[in-house]
Amino acid sequence: MMETFENVYTGLRKGWFFRTVLLLCLLICVYFALVSAAPLFPVLRLNEHLKDAALLLEKEGTYYMPFGQMPTMDNFTDAIMLNVTGTLDPREPIRSGMRMNISYIPDDTELHDSIPELIPIQDFKNFVEGKATKTWSYARYWHGYVAFLRPMLSVMAFADVRKLSFFVLMMLFSAAMFLLARKTDWIVTVSFAVSMILGGFPILAFCMEYVDSFVIALAVMCVILHWNIRDEERLVRLFLLSGSLTTFIAFGGLTAPIVTLMFPLLALALPDLEMRLFRWDWRYVKRLILFGIVWSTGYLLTWGAKWILADIILGNGLVVLRDATDSILLRSGSGMTFFIRMIPIVTNINAILPFSVPITGTGRGPVLLSIAETEGLMPMIKEFVSTLPSSTLLGFAVTTLVLVVYLIVIVCLAVDSKKRRSIGTLGYFSLAFLFLIPYFWYFVTAGHANHGFVFRNQIPSLWLFLILPHIMKKKETGDTSLQRSL
Repeated sequence: MMETFENVYTGLRKGWFFRTVLLLCLLICVYFALVSAAPLFPVLRLNEHLKDAALLLEKEGTYYMPFGQMPTMDNFTDAIMLNVTGTLDPREPIRSGMRMNISYIPDDTELHDSIPELIPIQDFKNFVEGKATKTWSYARYWHGYVAFLRPMLSVMAFADVRKLSFFVLMMLFSAAMFLLARKTDWIVTVSFAVSMILGGFPILAFCMEYVDSFVIALAVMCVILHWNIRDEERLVRLFLLSGSLTTFIAFGGLTAPIVTLMFPLLALALPDLEMRLFRWDWRYVKRLILFGIVWSTGYLLTWGAKWILADIILGNGLVVLRDATDSILLRSGSGMTFFIRMIPIVTNINAILPFSVPITGTGRGPVLLSIAETEGLMPMIKEFVSTLPSSTLLGFAVTTLVLVVYLIVIVCLAVDSKKRRSIGTLGYFSLAFLFLIPYFWYFVTAGHANHGFVFRNQIPSLWLFLILPHIMKKKETGDTSLQRSL
């Protein structure tokens, strides 16, 4: 007899909300202890390794493209992370752990009184050479990575830190592949690998801005898959931990946070999906929504806790909170029109395609936006296409043709499934809800949605997109091979 999800899931027990709040408070205390202890770690060979790191980043450049095109290594952000790590002051560890200073040489170009115009790699090089004369507080971030990066750089070179990151990420990726092969089937597993590769998986391990987010995402995903967790309270804790850790550890908490939500959600849903998609009702959907809300709560409250703690400990009034508020307005694209907010969605979709059209580095962005606002969308497209080489246009045309055929297949399967009553409307709604999460993120954070850095949020959506026909077709034939996963 086929099990229903009501037989599998264990409901929330009395007092779960209090225990969840207690867990979040405990996490905040642990975070505070970690960033306060980081400056106290013995320096050992830290300075030597920071100098080597500065030389390596200077050689690679700000936006290093190992394969000649995207994906890009964001050395801009990595230089900031290394600068913060080296600037920590062991003489006042608590205040230093809250302030999180960046060292630089001041000049006359500043955005306003409190925010310098940083040139991260040059500033980092000036710092390691002892030329930096001023510091600027980056207190709105937790910078939790310093609790791990500073000890590692004290005993190993930056190049070795990258190698260790690659090893850890590769082990988690391999574990996820193994567990998916056991819990689902080879098509779901291979599609996962393809989506990761299209998202620039090999590069992730060598870019500190992203690696933490993907380590968190893959680790939580593996935990759910390995232990077949269907206890709702344990899942609530896992999603809270995932969202909170994303804010604390990952400097990419604004560039690749969605993967730490969507990979665990898919790890939960995929072993259920083929077997009982047609049985999904609002109780099942509300579970997914609940876990999304819990993740968001952990993510947002961990941000807020840092701002409040920093203002209290540093005693500068509400400087950090005001800085964070200004940053939220900037990154959310305050004042942007609907059309302008849609542009990051289009450019990020373009960035993850196998044959993407180069947009950055053309120097055409402001000109194209001006044409769009004054003459309309079609004149802007014509102007842009006229500047592209024929090889790029051919690759884009082939990609577009494949996508059109793929969408036709999905529509045909959907119509056939509806006739057979194998997939309900709520099932499609649930899939669409999961698929659209990163695009909602791009819309809301349009001021920070530079596709060169945030397109990796789409990796879980791409995975879902690739396996959708497979799911629909298997339901049509009544295949319930995933039942063994429970």
